[in-house]
Amino acid sequence: MEKSINKLTQTIFLSQSIFSAGQVTMMTILSVSAFKISGQESLAGLPHSVLIFTPALTAYLMRLLMNRLGWRFGLTLGYLLGALGAVAGVFAVLNNLFGLLILAAALLGTSRASGDLSRYAAGQMYEPGKRARMIGRVVFASAIGGILGPLLSP
Repeated sequence: MEKSINKLTQTIFLSQSIFSAGQVTMMTILSVSAFKISGQESLAGLPHSVLIFTPALTAYLMRLLMNRLGWRFGLTLGYLLGALGAVAGVFAVLNNLFGLLILAAALLGTSRASGDLSRYAAGQMYEPGKRARMIGRVVFASAIGGILGPLLSP
C-alpha cells in the first residue's frame, strides 16, 4: 500500500512541476500573442486575465466533480482540459483566431484549478501527521516548474 502511495505522490509531484512550467510559459506568451492576433494593445491582457480568473470561477465546480467521481478522474480531466487548451492556443496563434485564444486561456485556467487541487489529493493519501509535508512537496513542485517555465519561453 505504501509503495503505491509513494508512486502516486511522485506522479503528482512530476505532473505538478510540468504543469506549473507550462502555465508560467503560457502566461508569458499570451499577452504577446493576443496583441499580435488582435492588433490592439487594449486586448493584449484579456487572455491573461481569463487565465487568472477562470481558476477562481471553476475550482469549486472541479472540487464538486472530484467529490462525486474521485480525485483521479478530476485531476485527469483537468490535465486533459489543459492539453486541449494548449493545442487550441497553438491553433489560435497559427491561424490568428482571437476568440479561440480566449477559449484556450479559459481551458488552461480550468486546468489550473484542477492542478491546484492536486495538492490536497497528495495530502489526503497520508495520515494527518504527514499531510502538511506532502502538500508542501507538491507546492515545491510548482515552484520548480515556475522557475523552469520561463526558461522554456522563446
